[in-house]
Amino acid sequence: MEDSPDLWTYTWYRGGQEVVQEAGVSFGSEGSDLTISQVRPEPAGQYTCTGQLKGRPVKSEPSKPQSLEVKEIPVPSVALQTPWSPVFTSESVELKCSMEDSPDLWTYTWYRGGQEVVQEAAVSFGSEGSVLTISQVRPEHAGQYTCTGQLKGRPVKSEPSKPQSLEVKEIPVPLVALQTPWPDVFPSEKAEMNCKMQDSPDDWTYTWYRGGQKMAVQEPGVSFGSDGSQLVISSARQEHEGEYNCTGQLKGRAPVTSEHSKPLSLSVYDKKPTPELIQDPGHRKMYAKESIKFSCKVSASSGWEFHWFKDSAKLPNQGENYTIPSASYVNAGAHRCRATRGQEPPFTTDSNTITINVEERPRATVTLLTGWSEVFSADRLDLKCEVHGSEDTWNYTWFGGSEQSPLSFNAKHPVMSKDVNQSHYSCMGNRSSRPLYSQRSEPFKTTNLLLKRRVLLSISGCLFFGIIAVFIGCIVMRITRKPVTSEDKPEEVNLFLTRAELQASDVAPCPLAEYVSDEEKPALTKDAEDIDPVCHESTPLPLSFSEVEAETSETNGGLKSFKY
Repeated sequence: MEDSPDLWTYTWYRGGQEVVQEAGVSFGSEGSDLTISQVRPEPAGQYTCTGQLKGRPVKSEPSKPQSLEVKEIPVPSVALQTPWSPVFTSESVELKCSMEDSPDLWTYTWYRGGQEVVQEAAVSFGSEGSVLTISQVRPEHAGQYTCTGQLKGRPVKSEPSKPQSLEVKEIPVPLVALQTPWPDVFPSEKAEMNCKMQDSPDDWTYTWYRGGQKMAVQEPGVSFGSDGSQLVISSARQEHEGEYNCTGQLKGRAPVTSEHSKPLSLSVYDKKPTPELIQDPGHRKMYAKESIKFSCKVSASSGWEFHWFKDSAKLPNQGENYTIPSASYVNAGAHRCRATRGQEPPFTTDSNTITINVEERPRATVTLLTGWSEVFSADRLDLKCEVHGSEDTWNYTWFGGSEQSPLSFNAKHPVMSKDVNQSHYSCMGNRSSRPLYSQRSEPFKTTNLLLKRRVLLSISGCLFFGIIAVFIGCIVMRITRKPVTSEDKPEEVNLFLTRAELQASDVAPCPLAEYVSDEEKPALTKDAEDIDPVCHESTPLPLSFSEVEAETSETNGGLKSFKY
């Protein structure tokens, strides 16, 4: 009470209910003070009090209510103010501890791994300790960070915040690698190399050095990628030779710069190489079916691809070696190879040219040595193998029929009459100098000759023995035949008559008269038939001298001998 407060006693109410003394609740003198030693959520509410005059039944009206708000002690939170994680050594890191409500009423204490963080070199605290700054992070600064808050002027201390992890890494060192798989290049050749961080390479930019000197961004013949990670030498020259390395800078975080990478050496030759084309065997004149092997050799560097050409035509790609297993005339011509490597456009260099000619091998021929007269008297045929068009000494191999195994190895080969089944004989020549062997001869057929010989010998044998048999038969018949007696002989008719016998004959006609006369014969009468037809010397010829003279005059006197 404002007037005479000592004359009154007081009673306390919370939400209309009288507050009684209990654990944690006490009253002052006459009840004028109400003390709650350990506030819990349940004492919160509307507090009022009434006064009662000591010794008198006078009681006042309740006072105006006084609200008592009870809150739980808040827990602070820790946030990493640096917008990236992990952080690299030498970077600056900032951590902040704050209360959601009335943060200015609190002071803060920091802990790392449960141990209080104290101010030291590179470690500082902001206003009221709410900010923890590490200016140059070292690996030992990594860990779990928490903080607690203490209410200013009041013994109210919060629970520790949730931990905030701080990851600290050493700055990585980039790696330089060749994109082209060879460390040495030739004039005008392209070379390419990369500088990369193994982890999160896209977060970095790169700077190149040659011989320890920083390379200019606009160096002639040299270009860089957008982030500097790629270095391209479009056309190599002698001044591009040297040791290359690079450094990495973390994007947006200037203090983070890596150490130099290990150097990469690039060699530049003073001139282009010339591939050497080698032929094995090294003869310019080759024979059909011989094997030819070409090799394309580049003595410098590596990574070559090879392409082959004959005259102006490109041959199928065969790698470093190109082999012709069986040469023919289509393989003749000028051969060369080309070595290339790289892409868009490839670096190329051409070899020397080797021109070869391909000739047919000489052909062996088979001739029959046995003469035709000997074919039917000898018991075998002799064949001879020769390689025409060559004066060199040859050795020969004989083959029979479809068999591939040799029959003999002499220039001459005998065919016996019993070998009629071996119908075809061929041969080929071989020697120690080129060409090592000839073409095989056309097959020589012996079957017909041997068969004819057998047939003719059989026929001649039959004829011989037939004549012998007839001769012997005649001798036998002559010996065994009986002589004929005169009585048994038939009368022989004399077909050839003498002139006297003809004149004496009554029946002999005169054919000359009939032949010479060209008069028409009169019809035979009974009297004519009785005329004796015998031709005598005195029988006149029916020719007139006038006719004879006419005929002789026409023949220029050819018949003058007939004139008398």
